[in-house]
Amino acid sequence: MNNLHPIFVHFPIALLTVYAVLELARFKKLQERLYAFHVKATLVILGALSTIPAYLTGNEQLESQQPGTAFYRTMVIHSQWALATLVIFCFLAAVKAAEWLLLEWTSMPERLKKPLGWARYVSRSPLMPILALVGLVCVTVTGALGGSLAYGPDVDPFVSFIYKLLVK
Repeated sequence: MNNLHPIFVHFPIALLTVYAVLELARFKKLQERLYAFHVKATLVILGALSTIPAYLTGNEQLESQQPGTAFYRTMVIHSQWALATLVIFCFLAAVKAAEWLLLEWTSMPERLKKPLGWARYVSRSPLMPILALVGLVCVTVTGALGGSLAYGPDVDPFVSFIYKLLVK
């Protein structure tokens, strides 16, 4: 079961990175297209869902390590950044999912529409690209720390920089 983590981590990295780039690309023509909403919503919902098995399998690996080592310390920091990634993108996914419900379920009872109204407001606010950028930073740092765990802290200059900044 310990070897499953590397299989699961690549889905959220890919899906959430593409989502964040699209969320940051705030071109008016793109924003007006309904398909752009559906593409972004699909990417962030699937990406957020895929963070769950990645996080759980990573925690399983963390529990099997000997505390007090540099490797363990790196894993703890990696896990903290992964949790931040999970929380940010699960929030963004919840916003998109609620907005999608409002968009598609036209006969939704009014008692359900009102509580979901926040999603439309948040989705159109500057909070979305800001959180997407913060989430992208979290994905990048988490991936760099994961790379340092798998291949060593000197695998490339960026990984080395992140490792020295956050671990040493």
